[in-house]
Amino acid sequence: MRAPDAWLVPLSSEPITDAHLVWKFVKYLAASLFTLVLILVVLGIIAWRASKHEEPWYLEAVAAEEPGVQAQRIEAGDEFERHALELRNEARQTGDWEAVFTQEQVNGWLASDLNEKFPEMLPRYVHDPRVKIEQDHARAAFRITNSQIDAVIIVGVDLYLTENPNELAVRFHEAHAGLVPLPLSRVTDVANEAAKKTNIQMRWSHNDGDPVALIQIPQKVKDVEGHLIVENVEVREGEVYLSGRTVKPDGSGGSTNVQRVIVGQLFRSETLHR
Repeated sequence: MRAPDAWLVPLSSEPITDAHLVWKFVKYLAASLFTLVLILVVLGIIAWRASKHEEPWYLEAVAAEEPGVQAQRIEAGDEFERHALELRNEARQTGDWEAVFTQEQVNGWLASDLNEKFPEMLPRYVHDPRVKIEQDHARAAFRITNSQIDAVIIVGVDLYLTENPNELAVRFHEAHAGLVPLPLSRVTDVANEAAKKTNIQMRWSHNDGDPVALIQIPQKVKDVEGHLIVENVEVREGEVYLSGRTVKPDGSGGSTNVQRVIVGQLFRSETLHR
């Protein structure tokens, strides 16, 4: 008689019962759930560590520096504000104008003047806003601290003029909490609250799915003779360049002493006298 094939030999002499099968299933399910929980815990730790990541440029921008560096930041902020105030007072005649605002001036003002002079401008859970201005684009960063999150939010920002006269577009994209992608609704919520508190008229559109804040710059501004016409906005390495002209109601104009008045309007420079 031929010996039975090896695969026909039973592995165990114990009878296989329904209870045995159920127990094996329970053990398999428990092992799978434990593995799943372990993976989720590991992913949670990785996500938490990633959300705590802070880019070096932001750390440098908010770091408490030696007195000499702090003085430079204060002076940069004062220069930003001084330009807005002086040029607001100079905006009495018509003509071409242009302006350059540097990253250092903007960050200096944000660091040394924003909280002191406009403590209610930002939502209470937003702290330490800073910008990094690069060629053709910029990045804005700020810390959010509330019951749900404590992280530095970094979002890409594009500035450009639309086809409508004097309409500035601010496009937001690629928001992150550290290294973790973040819904752009978080950013638009902050922008909406800041616009409301500063009385900036803003409406929303979209560009390839990204939210775009549309800000209408008034042609007629208090203390400026004639109408403001914004002709160019450029984001350059380390600076933002603006240019345009102020014309009389009949379209004529001549002098060039109204530089940088647009930024004074955007920041509602009349409130800086308070």
